[in-house]
Amino acid sequence: MSGGSVGSYQPRAVTATPHYTAQNNNAASSSIIPHAAPSAAGMAPKFPMVSASDTDATLAQPPPKKKTKRGGGGGSLVLSSSAGEYSTADEGLTPEQRRIKHNRERNREHAKNTRLRKKEYVERLKLSVDELCRERDNLVSERATAASLMVEVHSKRVDVLRSFFALRASYSVSQKRELWSSILDESSFTCRLPVTPYQSFPSSEVQVSNCQRTIAGVDSMIGDAAANYVFLDSIVDRGQYPDGKIKFQYTLVTEESVVSGNQLMARWAMSTLNAKKCGANTELHQRGMLICKFNSAHKIVNLEIMFDVMAFMLQVKMAMGYNNFNDVVIPNTVQTCGQKMYDYPMVMTLANRPYTIVQVNERWENLTGYKKHEVVGKRSCSILQQSNGSSDASASSRSRNRKDMNQLMGPVLFQRPSCAMVVNYTKTGRRFRQYVTIYPLSTDSNVTHYFGLTTFVQWLGQNDENKDQTTAKKPPQQQATKNTNNTKDGSSQESSSSASINPNSTSSSNNTISSIDAVASSNLKRKKPSK
Repeated sequence: MSGGSVGSYQPRAVTATPHYTAQNNNAASSSIIPHAAPSAAGMAPKFPMVSASDTDATLAQPPPKKKTKRGGGGGSLVLSSSAGEYSTADEGLTPEQRRIKHNRERNREHAKNTRLRKKEYVERLKLSVDELCRERDNLVSERATAASLMVEVHSKRVDVLRSFFALRASYSVSQKRELWSSILDESSFTCRLPVTPYQSFPSSEVQVSNCQRTIAGVDSMIGDAAANYVFLDSIVDRGQYPDGKIKFQYTLVTEESVVSGNQLMARWAMSTLNAKKCGANTELHQRGMLICKFNSAHKIVNLEIMFDVMAFMLQVKMAMGYNNFNDVVIPNTVQTCGQKMYDYPMVMTLANRPYTIVQVNERWENLTGYKKHEVVGKRSCSILQQSNGSSDASASSRSRNRKDMNQLMGPVLFQRPSCAMVVNYTKTGRRFRQYVTIYPLSTDSNVTHYFGLTTFVQWLGQNDENKDQTTAKKPPQQQATKNTNNTKDGSSQESSSSASINPNSTSSSNNTISSIDAVASSNLKRKKPSK
């Protein structure tokens, strides 16, 4: 060779590095075309394209570069490669076979990675599904618990309302206040209902603007129950059934009740059970709606009762045989009481002890034998408890009479309406049985007077202390006989006189007995009060 010496020649190492072209950056599919040296004919060899599918949507890592190592002599070429590259094991393979083998190994690696990622995704999906199922179960459990709690609360509140109506229907003088306070909120209970002219109530409860009454407090609610009890007992015809008691019941319709928070809306009904058996013309029926609000302790805080007052008053008028609505109205003030004339013995007293008499009517004078000037402003109704030397009453009869008086005066101490059957004495000492009804009267929203109506039942003489009970058991046609008596004003009245009445009694003057018997017998038959 020219231009240099032989000893200065050094062979140059040649490194053959295959080149790759990635057609898809996401490694979803790729084609790798190796570039080889031109052949002897000067043309580039043609190789088929091989595609590798990768479902994991990740880039395949490019193979590391080949490392070349120069030997100690002779310029020999050593190729070292990692997995997927040419190695000494591939020396007997053609380039195309090496490429196919490499693509196969790379695709296996990608499939393995894809399976691992899918497995991891499934695990995460299972965890998510389990979490959602737990949330669903918790939600279902919470809803079931809330529904169960709501049903339990609704049941308790319905029981409270039923207890309210049961106490109202079973009112008695001996009824415990604790029963009412166990279902009514002591601090803030109120009850609204329409104005009820047929029963007694304080004038301070009336709201003229909307024609409603507002009952505030437990004691006022008990007073309203007492007024309702007295009203229903006034339906009894005492001439035929002296000891009759009206039985009635309330019905709470809960099938269609509406619950909203602490409020409950439902229908209710009231009906008498034996009014016709006690002398009334018809049974009474009352229907309406109520809205009740409860506190957290399931006690009634607010109660609104709605019903048709005029329709019910029409039933009362028909049941008692009255001609107009004014006969059904009960006076609640001193002014309204003085504007009406009564066909029953009437007395008005002060509201404070000793209940001094301030007004009586002529029928009361005729029944008791006391004149107006003898008692008004001077005496109380306790004079009717004085026997004036009469000793025809036994010890048992006196004991029972004291019990009856306690029943009559017990509610009066709390300024509530009251009624009872009592035994009294006339001025001459004659003993008689009468049914007394007492109503509180208001003046300037305060109870200042009591108004009493009496219905004569029968005379009680010697050896007939229990005759009132035996007489009450007899049929009406056997209890009384028809008589015509002249009252003091000269009018002739047909009435039923008791079989125990003795017109020829000599216990007093004939004129006194005649007038007393006349007014007493006139009260045995139900009369229609006039204005």
